[in-house]
Amino acid sequence: MAKGSKKRKERTPPKKPFYKLTEIKCLVENGDVFVRDNARKGALEDFEWGISDILAALTSLRLKDFHKTDVLSSDKYVGIDYYKARGLKGEDVYTHFYINKTSGDLIINSFHRI
Repeated sequence: MAKGSKKRKERTPPKKPFYKLTEIKCLVENGDVFVRDNARKGALEDFEWGISDILAALTSLRLKDFHKTDVLSSDKYVGIDYYKARGLKGEDVYTHFYINKTSGDLIINSFHRI
């Protein structure tokens, strides 16, 4: 690189969740949710939260809590969103979830302390 020239940084596209939070909150409000056993266990052990607490926390997620999107390990055609929410219902929460493409239900895979 020549002296005085500046290397341009490539812009990375903004991170966006695979699923819209409005869609997630709607599924929670309609009761179209399945909380996996490990998510229930993590919420209970880390926060002493039950299912209703998990669902209330999900409806409080904000876009700024979004961490990343990946694909489900068992199905590369299913997106899975990861959130790290600080101060969510007074706790620092890590969760990831996806929407089952067959049933349309929200599947909560993980829910525990950051």
